[in-house]
Amino acid sequence: MALPFSRRRVARTVVDRLMAGEDSTKAMQQLAAYLFDHRDVSQADRYVAEIEHELGQRGYILADVTTAHPLDGTLRTAITRLVGKDARQVELREHVDTQLIGGVIISARGQTMDASISGTLKRLRTS
Repeated sequence: MALPFSRRRVARTVVDRLMAGEDSTKAMQQLAAYLFDHRDVSQADRYVAEIEHELGQRGYILADVTTAHPLDGTLRTAITRLVGKDARQVELREHVDTQLIGGVIISARGQTMDASISGTLKRLRTS
């Protein structure tokens, strides 16, 4: 069954609605209903990635930040500045993973920077 709209068009529509001030929960519920109605739920991750890409095109950056311990305000501000040099707005999705030992892993705009102690140890072992 062919979908009436491409993922890109759906992502643009969702982002347009979010930029117009629509509640994000409502927008995501409607996206979920659209995917369910068109039997495309298995592609939800691709739709989310397309929405994140569209947000990035408009200057809104979503960054996943993983640390061994919760971020403090100073580090949160530094990471926001690093990720959002040219951005209108940056949102950090913070994750804690004690296996990192220390340091940080930042993923944004399709790139990942691993400055964690566990990542450094892995790189040293392979070299």
